[in-house]
Amino acid sequence: MIPEWAFRVSFYTILLFAIWSPFVIFQGTSFLLSAMMWIALGFVVILMPSSALAVEVFAFSLLLSILVDIVTTSTFVDSKLGDQAKAYQFAFAATVMTLILKPVLVVVTFFEYMRRGGSIQPPVINTPSGTAVVPTTADGHYQQI
Repeated sequence: MIPEWAFRVSFYTILLFAIWSPFVIFQGTSFLLSAMMWIALGFVVILMPSSALAVEVFAFSLLLSILVDIVTTSTFVDSKLGDQAKAYQFAFAATVMTLILKPVLVVVTFFEYMRRGGSIQPPVINTPSGTAVVPTTADGHYQQI
């Protein structure tokens, strides 16, 4: 398990880089909205210290923002930058650092989810007679291989 402060430290660390990457106006609107979404949800996780659902929603938004960041960064064309080339390089470096640190934050978020009492449930099968949980073996596996 991780200590209580681990999520906050990792969130604030990635926030330092994430603030600089979208606010230099080289990225698109989707990049900015994605960053605002996961940053706002990260603060919700910090403000609601007993909610496992907030952590789950934050983890999903963070994974989604990784995909959005990759697409928006790879489709951006840096034509006609002129004397703003240094600002673009700084924003791009901040974007790359954010993309490197986001998977680390996903792992920390998973441990925070487990610390708050969240659990990974086995799959549920809807049957005509009702809902049944997939049976497990004696050693706790869901499949027999």
